[in-house]
Amino acid sequence: MKKIKTIFHFITLLVLSAWVLTGFAADKPYQNSVITLTIPDTWHISEEDPNADYGSITLEQGKFFGSGLVTITWSDNRVYEAENAETLQTWANYALESWFFTNPQMSEPTISTYGAFTANRLNAKLQIFFQPFEAIFYNFVAQQHSVSIMQFGATEDKKINQKGFERIQQSLRMVEIPPKN
Repeated sequence: MKKIKTIFHFITLLVLSAWVLTGFAADKPYQNSVITLTIPDTWHISEEDPNADYGSITLEQGKFFGSGLVTITWSDNRVYEAENAETLQTWANYALESWFFTNPQMSEPTISTYGAFTANRLNAKLQIFFQPFEAIFYNFVAQQHSVSIMQFGATEDKKINQKGFERIQQSLRMVEIPPKN
């Protein structure tokens, strides 16, 4: 009987250890004065500037081999009047030229959705040290803010990152802001 208990405890410890090591934690809610969203269980905040007039948050796929990254940037509408396809293309060009990407190939901007928002969307394919990556850029206006989003990851990690990308996209909401006088 003592052997059976020991084996049971060992198996229980093994299962719990595997559960913790594989990241089966719960999603985490996030809210600041401008946005609210859900951070997927295997993702974490790598940078944050939650200023109400101009701010950003960067989320990264943080466990195992995923390369997912989502950056959400917002600015007060009076600072940066409106998002459109031209500003999206300018921002994407700037981002891709600023980094060490090679062979960037961008699509033309299209109208799409990002969760509950109608958005401009631009797809890009690029390489970092011969490794293919994909980026999707979005922009839209909501709750008196211009919002820009970059979703980024290695092409080979697409399946690993997809669930997190979708969870962030579907959960993003803008906090109701009373009009400024």
